[in-house]
Amino acid sequence: MKKFLVVMVLLFVPVMLFAEDKTNPFNFSGFFWVDQGYMQAENRLFTGESPGPSNPDREQFYQAGRFVLAVDYIRELGNLYAKARTSFAVNSNYYSNPGSQVDRFAFIPLDAYVEVGVNDLFGIGNLLGFRVGRFEGFELYHMGMGLDQYSDERLGVNYNGRMIDIYELNAVRGYFHAGQGQAAAHFFFQDILKFELAGLFGVDDSFFNHYGVRPVVDISTRSLFSMVPFKIVAGLEWSRVDPSSTIAISQEATTFGYGGRVQLDEMPLPFLNSAITLGFNYTNKNFEQLVLRMADTAPKLVDNTNSGDTISYGFFLNYGFLDTFVVGGGYHMTEYKNYSGTEITHRQPFLAAQYLTPVEGLSVKGVLGVGTKGKNGFDRINADLTSFRLRVEYQF
Repeated sequence: MKKFLVVMVLLFVPVMLFAEDKTNPFNFSGFFWVDQGYMQAENRLFTGESPGPSNPDREQFYQAGRFVLAVDYIRELGNLYAKARTSFAVNSNYYSNPGSQVDRFAFIPLDAYVEVGVNDLFGIGNLLGFRVGRFEGFELYHMGMGLDQYSDERLGVNYNGRMIDIYELNAVRGYFHAGQGQAAAHFFFQDILKFELAGLFGVDDSFFNHYGVRPVVDISTRSLFSMVPFKIVAGLEWSRVDPSSTIAISQEATTFGYGGRVQLDEMPLPFLNSAITLGFNYTNKNFEQLVLRMADTAPKLVDNTNSGDTISYGFFLNYGFLDTFVVGGGYHMTEYKNYSGTEITHRQPFLAAQYLTPVEGLSVKGVLGVGTKGKNGFDRINADLTSFRLRVEYQF
């Protein structure tokens, strides 16, 4: 890893020093949004559970906000380029758990990486780049206009501690809060092909080693068939966590997942200056956790309660018209089964409408979400949530 960092620095510094254009190398971007929300949750207890503080019904209003600022520093030398990026987020009262909004005001680092590469390699409109630092990898599972990060309908019925969230191929994707390092190689071919090979490595705050790999390919036909543009995204990931020190009892865990998305990408329609986007997602994950003991002769025991399989699938539909309005909806389903036979399902449908104001970058969006969860049976619903929020967002 040290050799890789040295090579990155040796490539980055000369491009910075001898760049052809030294004017305005900085680029600022970001967004701010604020949500006014209402949610109502009813928790009908699973069989065998007793009432208590972790199983209350809830009804509440809330306000949440998030500000993100990113700064890019870019230099070019012929076809070579060097880029450094940093970004951070400030969350204010974001919705994390009904009745227990932790991190009422939080400063969160996001991107912090260096990238070097070659533009227009071989003169065919492609790019080859290498990145190291902290970043977020390619998106594979796309929700649509709803289920935004830090929203109530995204959290769904997970407030009671059974975190059965949509699997987004995110074990190696990035933005880890425990200090793990990342690296990635990128290859772009015009506007048709994007490929990322991302890796994860390093130790977390609990002294567990993390390492993994995540290849993702993104193919778009927009530049080839503008009237019927398709997007196909596919990828897989593998990660492993094991103890970095010898202790009496510890754990190691392995994650393997794969998935894809097929999307009709803003296909133009012959009326109202409109376009439609329709996408389908599917992901599958196996997570296996082993309990280790210090004695070499002691067998590794599978933790059947915390090991299991997760499948997520769903669709989203957006319809934009008059360059001003967008309406949409979606339905996402997650099914989980652990090695002990416990099954939990989580359904998250939503409807949304957005108004793009005459002020560039300023929009208003309303989202109605419903969440239902069942345990050991698809049809027996044990908890549900209904929510509505109004978001005002400005992007720059």
